[in-house]
Amino acid sequence: MKLMNLSEEIKRSFANKYLRWGLLLDDSVIDSAGVNVIKKDDWEIRYIESSDENGNYLEFYAISSEYSDEHFRIYSNGDINTFEAISEGYSYNESLPGNKEVQRQAYVEKNKQVYKYLKEVGLYRR
Repeated sequence: MKLMNLSEEIKRSFANKYLRWGLLLDDSVIDSAGVNVIKKDDWEIRYIESSDENGNYLEFYAISSEYSDEHFRIYSNGDINTFEAISEGYSYNESLPGNKEVQRQAYVEKNKQVYKYLKEVGLYRR
């Protein structure tokens, strides 16, 4: 799928998702790694084109210092599927001995897996 031929449904779904900030796919540029990037206001949104058994899609990873990271796909029909993003923190029950360590380890492991995937496909810049 070429960016010049993006479906109107993908463009509309993205614009609706970021309506509050006025972000559009037309704001993207290609970075040195060959990944599409939108940098506007407080947002950095990286995305790639791909396909699976459900059809063609754009896969996004959105970072903002004001909001939690977001990871999602928009399919050519406009459907949006969300995926795990890097978590900012974790919670635990102080009344359960060892729960803080268990929850912290789960948090670290999940973030490692998400980061590894994002790095492999080019959706994370670091």
